[in-house]
Amino acid sequence: MITHPNVCYDYFEKYKDYYKKIGNIIKTNNLRVDMHPSAYTVLNSTKANVLSSTINILKNLSKMYEYMDINSILVLHVGSRENGKKDSIKRFIENFNLLDKKIQKIIVLENDDKSFNIRNVLSICEKLNIPMVLDYHHYKLNKNNEKIEDYIERIFNTWDDTPKIHFSSPKDKKNKRSHNDYINSDDFIDFLEKIKFTNRDFDVMIEAKRKDEALFRLIRELKYKTDYKIEKNTIFL
Repeated sequence: MITHPNVCYDYFEKYKDYYKKIGNIIKTNNLRVDMHPSAYTVLNSTKANVLSSTINILKNLSKMYEYMDINSILVLHVGSRENGKKDSIKRFIENFNLLDKKIQKIIVLENDDKSFNIRNVLSICEKLNIPMVLDYHHYKLNKNNEKIEDYIERIFNTWDDTPKIHFSSPKDKKNKRSHNDYINSDDFIDFLEKIKFTNRDFDVMIEAKRKDEALFRLIRELKYKTDYKIEKNTIFL
């Protein structure tokens, strides 16, 4: 609603005290809070109205961070593959360079499950010097024999601070792209074992329908199945 062309309402000054309060909670508790704009945010769209709307959305989300006084990121997908992947990647880079510098600094790219795989996204991130979020579920659905252990260090090296990844499990064999209620702990352990050679700290965002319940079930299973050292029920070494 905030970005609708017919809405003329200042959502920021009106509610600035609420934004400040939320920001203080985030900073006081040392939380990592990022945003993932909707599927309507397509920076490489061939349609002028979609591109204009996308830039407006990014401006408003950036402004929201400013009012909360927090340093957070906006996670985007490359977007459309109209006219082929090569042209689509070129459009993304060109349109990215049109953005205000402060917005460029908070954009992070994520690989997707159908079009732009880890090689495509990593190439863009290295060219633009922006971070890449690895989505492991998407990687498994959209790969051409790439081994994650051959790419993980390059992905982590796109970050100046602590890297972030997304991890989810498929709902079932028929609905492989949908998220499960929980995380398959065997798959999670297998992933960790593949990349532990990096010896890097990183944050994992669990994408599971049961949210906190899924996280704590995963932790319980890790305690049972591994010798990982668990701290504060959410940190494992």
